[in-house]
Amino acid sequence: MRKILCLIFLLSLEGCSVLSLKENSIESIVIEERKTGSRIKIIDQSQISQLLKVINSSRKEFGIFKGNYIITILYRNKEIKTILIEDDMLKIDGITYRMSKKNTLIIEKYFEDG
Repeated sequence: MRKILCLIFLLSLEGCSVLSLKENSIESIVIEERKTGSRIKIIDQSQISQLLKVINSSRKEFGIFKGNYIITILYRNKEIKTILIEDDMLKIDGITYRMSKKNTLIIEKYFEDG
């Protein structure tokens, strides 16, 4: 019985390790490059979806970093979420995650096009 309880506990921890940000209530996303202070505001829903798809593919993983980019998500209800990103790592609400691919490549393209 004890082994079953431990297994259930471990499986419940795994379920909590995936990041899931709601897309439908986002008003805009502001991306700031820390090195230059440049900012880009994204309001196009397809670009927001693309960015969130990569962010939501993240899984918890220990890591320490400063972040090259600051992403601020502005919701319609005036809630604000701040995310630090460096390569394939991100930190939100003090918790570090590893993305399935480097989000910085997508972000750098926004700065090139903008």
